[in-house]
Amino acid sequence: MSPSTANKNLDIDEEDLCCTNKKTHFYEFKEHEQVKKLLDNLAENIKELRSRERSYEQFRFICDTYQEQPHLIDPFLSDIVDKIISTVKQETQKESPSKLLIDQAFKYMHCLAKMRGYKRIVQYLPHEITDFEPVLKLLESQDPRNSESWETRFILLLWLSIICIVPFDLERFDANDNQTDSILNRFLKITMVSF
Repeated sequence: MSPSTANKNLDIDEEDLCCTNKKTHFYEFKEHEQVKKLLDNLAENIKELRSRERSYEQFRFICDTYQEQPHLIDPFLSDIVDKIISTVKQETQKESPSKLLIDQAFKYMHCLAKMRGYKRIVQYLPHEITDFEPVLKLLESQDPRNSESWETRFILLLWLSIICIVPFDLERFDANDNQTDSILNRFLKITMVSF
């Protein structure tokens, strides 16, 4: 008995049978507004554990949905990365920044890097020379033994790597002549600890 005859005998339509094996293909990134809303509410959502986890899971689900077609997010990637980075920059400029908000923002960024690839994400990270010291300070403030914030350290290292490609003199950041606290020594120390 041929497979088509068996399917007719079981009253199963071949078209239905084929559809169960097909992968879902998308033609555009439809969740852009939802992602934008999640990022806009990031600071508000971290206040409560339940809303923090719910919003992160929604973001992660969206990223995982586009895992096989990550190029669809490209037209919106710059806006998404800019929103996350501006949240981090605003928070680090506060007198007492929320480590939780910073870590959460970098968890979102890690989801993007997982979906689209770190090489694509790095292209959208700001790489001004003025970003070097704030990123270095933020990386230095991280506890390498804290397994909860590994995404933060990962993204900060990526960000620092793209900034370091820009040719500039590290000595211009050193205000004093102390060689042990020089920016170069701090940079080498933190990168060695992080790896």
